Amino acid sequence: MTNRESDPMQRSVFLVGLSGSGKTVVGRALADRCGVPFVDTDELVERRAGKAVYEIFEERGEAAFRLEEASVVNELLAEEGVFVVATGGGLPTIPGMMNRLSAVGDVVYLRTAVDTLWNRLTVDPKELEKRPLLHRKGRSALDRQFADRSTVYSQARLSVSTDAGDVDGVVDEVIARVRQLPAA
Repeated sequence: MTNRESDPMQRSVFLVGLSGSGKTVVGRALADRCGVPFVDTDELVERRAGKAVYEIFEERGEAAFRLEEASVVNELLAEEGVFVVATGGGLPTIPGMMNRLSAVGDVVYLRTAVDTLWNRLTVDPKELEKRPLLHRKGRSALDRQFADRSTVYSQARLSVSTDAGDVDGVVDEVIARVRQLPAA
């Protein structure tokens, strides 16, 4: 197998991690740098439902949201082309989802310390309100999510720290590390 030195975006890149890890910000910057479309699964769900994620959680619950999320991702996986995708934080916990993402792209875990996540999420109280699980239960919910999801996230092909908050540095590292991966 050869590496991908000439073109790191031969496959889609799926960014996974907890709320506040930088999936959307890093994803937009990565897609822009590589000249490919950016997709945010939360935005797809919101467009389809005509409601914000937190409203779906409040009205229909987490299970209904996860079904909707899985549905939009399945449609995305069926599309042709290469994308950078910011996934919802809980998407990888859907049984079989990490394997399905890995089959069509490179999964990158944006790893961030819980203290850093909490600091980012609480800078703007309105942003925290948009994250239903964390808004209702606070820091203990974030700690629990970190503990529960770390094993799933660690199944990603690559893991990159976002603790420093340097978006360009994270994008540089993702590109460099994806280039080193064997071609599929």
